[in-house]
Formats: sequence, C-alpha cells, structure tokens
Amino acid sequence: MKKLPQLTEDLTTKLVHKLESIGVEGEDDLKLVTESDLSDVLKPIQVRKLLSCWSGAQSSAGLLIYVVTLISIIILVGLQEKND
Repeated sequence: MKKLPQLTEDLTTKLVHKLESIGVEGEDDLKLVTESDLSDVLKPIQVRKLLSCWSGAQSSAGLLIYVVTLISIIILVGLQEKND
C-alpha cells in the first residue's frame, strides 16, 4: 500500500483552506480535485499521492482515516477563527 504524504500542521491547514475555497464539501468531491487545484499548496509528488488516494487507488480505510482527519482540522480551524 502506498503511503499518504506526511504533511505538517501548517500545510494541512493550508490544504483544508484550499479545498474549501475550490468548493470541496464532502468525501465524494475529493475525487474531482485535480493536480492543478493543489499545485500552489503542495509539492507535485505530495499532490499525486493525495490524488491517488482520493481516486480510490488506496484502501478505503486509509482514505476514511485521512478524510476524518481533514474534517477534524476543518472543524478546529473554524472554531479557532470564530474565537479570534
């Protein structure tokens, strides 16, 4: 099984903001993301690893874990922004 890219908290937050800004609203939307959508946030290989995962090339368990992590970060970032 290929591994998902290891992203810092800062990069993950930027990725979440980018996904929100391009209209990603749920897990199904991740399959529609293209390399050019994320090229200003991540390195090419990181983008390809994510796209591979989101397109179904990875196990659904791995994808589920990653999506739950992203959703958790979205919630935390939203709460943090409300408190600022």
